[in-house]
Amino acid sequence: MTESNLLALSLDELLAVKVAIVTSAAKYEQKTELAPASVTVVTDRDIQLNGYRNLAEVLGSVRGFYSTYDRNYHYLGVRGFNRPGDYNSRILILIDGHRANDTVYDSGPIGNDGYLDMDLIDRVEVVRGPGSAVYGSSAFFGVVNVVTRRGRDLNGAEAAFTTGAFDTYQGRFSYGRQLTNGFEFLLSGTIRDSAGHPQLAFPGTGTASGLDGEAGRSLFAKLGLEGLALTAGFETRTKEIPTASYATVFNYPGNQTRDNRAFADLQFDHRWDEAGLALQARLYYDYDYYLGHYFYTNNPPLPATSIYRNVDIGHGERAGADVQVRKELGERHTLAAGLELRDNFKVHQYNYDENAPLAVNLNQNSPSVIVSPYLTSEWQLRSNLVLHAGARFDRYDHDTYSANPRLGLVWQSARDTVFKALYGTAFRAPNALELYYNDGLKTQKPASGLQPETVATYELVWEQALARQWQFTASAYFYKIHHAITQVTDPADGLLVFCNTGDNTGRGLETELAYKADNGFRSRLSYVFQESEDITTGAALSNSPKHLARWQSTLPLYLDKIFLSPELTYTSPVQSSSTSPTPGRVAGYWLLNTTLYARELVRGWTISASGYNLLDRRYYNAVGDEIAFGQIRQDGRSFQVKLTGRF
Repeated sequence: MTESNLLALSLDELLAVKVAIVTSAAKYEQKTELAPASVTVVTDRDIQLNGYRNLAEVLGSVRGFYSTYDRNYHYLGVRGFNRPGDYNSRILILIDGHRANDTVYDSGPIGNDGYLDMDLIDRVEVVRGPGSAVYGSSAFFGVVNVVTRRGRDLNGAEAAFTTGAFDTYQGRFSYGRQLTNGFEFLLSGTIRDSAGHPQLAFPGTGTASGLDGEAGRSLFAKLGLEGLALTAGFETRTKEIPTASYATVFNYPGNQTRDNRAFADLQFDHRWDEAGLALQARLYYDYDYYLGHYFYTNNPPLPATSIYRNVDIGHGERAGADVQVRKELGERHTLAAGLELRDNFKVHQYNYDENAPLAVNLNQNSPSVIVSPYLTSEWQLRSNLVLHAGARFDRYDHDTYSANPRLGLVWQSARDTVFKALYGTAFRAPNALELYYNDGLKTQKPASGLQPETVATYELVWEQALARQWQFTASAYFYKIHHAITQVTDPADGLLVFCNTGDNTGRGLETELAYKADNGFRSRLSYVFQESEDITTGAALSNSPKHLARWQSTLPLYLDKIFLSPELTYTSPVQSSSTSPTPGRVAGYWLLNTTLYARELVRGWTISASGYNLLDRRYYNAVGDEIAFGQIRQDGRSFQVKLTGRF
C-alpha cells in the first residue's frame, strides 16, 4: 500500500492495516486472510476499550473460546473441549513467539498468574486448529501468540493505577524509548493485590470467610537492535484457596498456591532480499516453580491439633534453541525448514506431609530432551490459489514419537472473498503431573500406561468482506481425538487419576459479523454452535456449552476521545464431570459488561471505568473433580477504575 493511500485512511482503517499480518500460523509473517487457519487478532485498542483484566478475558471474547475459574486458576475451553484436570495444556501460549507453557504441568498461564500486564500487549494472535506441524506438543487446538509493545510505542514513561471491587489495587510503571542508533528498550513492573471476595457460601458445607485473596508482582523487559531482540519476564503470584480443593480442611487459613515464573529469550532475524532468503534463530531459558500448601486432618470432626500441612512442589527448568531458514523459490513458492531442540533438564515434583515424622509422598524428576525438525511450504498454484503444506516430527525421551502434517488450500475467489479448506493433526504427550503425581494417596494416584493423545481436524472457512465496513466469517469444523487424557475419580478407591478415556469427537459452526465505521463506531456479533461427545457412550462431554453468543460494540460519545463499550455474552448450560462427587447440570447464563473509556481529555492522561456482570447474575462455572462442589459460584456485580498517564 502506498503512502498516499495510507494517508487517506481513517483511524480504524489504519488500525486494520496494522494487524493485517499474523506471525504465529507458520512462525513467519503472513497475511491473515491467506494464512492456513481461521485467525482472530485482538488489538491493544480492543483490550483497553473493553476493560479486559487478564488474558482469560481477552480470549473469552473470541468466538469459539470460553473460560472458567475455580477461584485459583483460569481454564480455557476451545471448541467445546475443556476437560477436568487440564491446566490449559491443549492450547500453546506464546509471548512474542516464546513458549510460555511451563515444564512440569504444561500449563499455559492466562489468568492473574501470567507474565504480562494487559497494558503491555500490542495484539493477541489467535490461530485456531492443530498447530503441531509447526510447534509440536500443546498446540492441540490452537496457538495464542501475545505480541508485546516496543520501546518506540512508549517513547517515554507511562504509569497506571487501578482500583476495583474486593479491595483490588494494581500499579504499573513502564519506561521505553528508541534511540537514534536504532536501539530500543522497554522496562516495566506491575504490583497487584486483592483481598478477594469476603465471604463465599458453598451449599451444604458452609461459608469461607476472608480466604480469597491474592498478591502478584511482575517484571518485563524487551531490548532490540537491528534484528536482534532480547525479551525477559518474571512473575510471582500467591493465591489463597477458599474451595477446600483436594479434600483439604474447609474454611481454614493457609491453603494457598504460589507460582513463580521467569524466562529469557534471545531472537535473531535477518533477511537477504536479493537472495530471497531469511533466517530466524532463537535461544531461550525458562524457570517455573510452584508451591502449594494444603491442610488436612485424619480425624474429622477435629480438634485443632490434628491438622497438618501438606507441601506440594513442582520445579521445572528448560533451555532450548529453534532455527528456521526460509527461502523464496521463484515468485510463487516459499519453503521453510526448521529445527527445535528443547532440553527439559529439571522436571521435579516433590510432595510431603509436615507431620511427625515427616512423610515424603513423591520425589520424582523426569527430565526429557525433545528434538523436532519441521518443514513448511507455501505454494501459489494460481494468482488466487495458495497451497500450504507442512509437517513436523517430534522425538521425546521414553520412546515417544509423533509426526504431524498440516494441509491448507486458500482460494481467494474474488477480491473480498476467501475460502479455506484445512486439515491437520496434533498430539499432546502426557505431562509429569498426569504421569507421576501422588500426594500420599489422600486424593490422587499416579497414572498407569498413559499414552499420548492425538487429534485430527477438518475445517472449512469462509471470509467475506461486505463493502468496506462489514466483515463476515464462518467456519465449520470436525475433529476426532484418540486416547483422550482425562482426570477421573476411580470408583474402586475414590482417588483421582489421569487415564486415556477413549475417543472423543467434536463438531461445530462458528459465525461472526463485524462492522467498523469511519467515526469509530464498531460492533461485532458472533454465534457458535458446538457439540463434543464420547464416541463409545455418545454422551456429551462435561464443561462443554453447546451455544456461545457474544455481542460487542464501541460507541464514540465525543470525537475520538470518549467511548462506551458494552459487551453481552451468553453461555449455554453444561454438565459437570460425571465422576465428580456432585455431578449435575450447571445452568447457562447471560453476562453484561460495560466500559467507559476517555483518552486525552487532559494531555497525556487516560481514564476508564468498567462494570462487570452489571445485571448481577447468579452464575456458576463447572470445575474439576478435585473440588467436591462440582461447580463454583462466580462474582456478582463488580467494577474497576483505571488511570493511566504518559510523561
